[in-house]
Amino acid sequence: MAKKFRDKVDALLQAEGRLVEGARTSLRAGSRSVVLIGQDGKMTKAGEHYERASGQALGPGGYDRSQVPQRIGNTEYVKLRNGKRVKTRIWRVGKARSR
Repeated sequence: MAKKFRDKVDALLQAEGRLVEGARTSLRAGSRSVVLIGQDGKMTKAGEHYERASGQALGPGGYDRSQVPQRIGNTEYVKLRNGKRVKTRIWRVGKARSR
């Protein structure tokens, strides 16, 4: 693993960075972040270092890209591998576009 990623993970841990789970799992402090688990659900080298340095095991991340999004009202959702549901897009009726 590149020293710069080890240093970045260590710096974010010292800054009391928080885990952000979405399509990918990242460690974030302010505007700085590093991806720990990619969208494909595979742990990155930074994720492996995070587990060793913090002593915390990371759960499953990412989502199955072959799944059909679930539509509720004007919002489409997908389910992450950890069971959490996240928005993928919102249809804006009056503007005929999605966000």
